[in-house]
Amino acid sequence: MPTMPARGPRTDAPVLAALRSATRQRHEALERLLDFGSIADRSRYERILAGFSCFLAVWEPLVRSALGPAWSDWLAARSRRAFLARDMAVLGVRPLPPPAGLAPALRLHSPEAAWGALYVVEGSALGGQLIARQLSERLGITAERGGAFFAGWGERTGSRWREFRELLEVEVAGSQGQARACIGAADTFDGFSRSFEIALDEHLPA
Repeated sequence: MPTMPARGPRTDAPVLAALRSATRQRHEALERLLDFGSIADRSRYERILAGFSCFLAVWEPLVRSALGPAWSDWLAARSRRAFLARDMAVLGVRPLPPPAGLAPALRLHSPEAAWGALYVVEGSALGGQLIARQLSERLGITAERGGAFFAGWGERTGSRWREFRELLEVEVAGSQGQARACIGAADTFDGFSRSFEIALDEHLPA
């Protein structure tokens, strides 16, 4: 079973920095598409859940395959798909089929690419804490009433993100590893965008 790296003095996080730099524009474009800051429509929220569902149904098995059996339990313990399924059941959201050609477009053919892909989804759990508060205030959606996916791990979310960041720096080594991780992260953002464009019937803003 994978073990956590030993804690030591705080150092620079070159892999995290490379991933942030490589995906900044995609991240910003996706945030504009989802526009959680002004969401006031429950039907739009439900379509966003459907977009997450159809994407993660394809994405999770690819990441699990790329990392191998040693990481299976760890990945299962971090998955939020059970929360998502519960929200969709509570709200009566119907699942969508994934975009055509999504799996081959996600080039998660190496462990490093999978770690880059995980950076995107693990980061979304952190951002989900703010979104959960917005959903509660604007739509009355709480963790018990259709908002469990974004509420996620609650107060434990920050510590889980720090754990992930430490693993990221250990598991992605060297310039080639960073390059593969950046491809995995970029493809994950692109896959999310395609899924949400279908779910929302919109085109990604320029």
